[in-house]
Amino acid sequence: MIQRTLITVMIIIFPFLARAEYILLGVVEETNQAPDSIAARVLFSKMNNQWQILNTEQSQDKLDISKVTWTLAFDGKSLGKITTINDYELKYPDCTWCFHRDKFFRVEDKSLFPKLGNKEKRFSD
Repeated sequence: MIQRTLITVMIIIFPFLARAEYILLGVVEETNQAPDSIAARVLFSKMNNQWQILNTEQSQDKLDISKVTWTLAFDGKSLGKITTINDYELKYPDCTWCFHRDKFFRVEDKSLFPKLGNKEKRFSD
């Protein structure tokens, strides 16, 4: 049995650097549900000091997230940057309740995704 060394990593983005119009928060994960083995999910945005959940196509359409460069962070430390592309097709485009489960963003260069150990056994797999 192969022990996985990749775990879910929280990611955050500050578009347009200091003049951020919004902040995004999401996760990048190793998953067999996405077309590739590594994919990102965009979960929340913060605009005008208010957080909004991005669990519908309409909520994500309000933002320009077609190509995004993210700063990866874990346990309070920066792990580098990755870029995601919004080019995955939804498995079930007519299923509105499936969106939050099935919406993935492709990681442009998977070699930039950090490999993390699970020494403390805080995460399954």
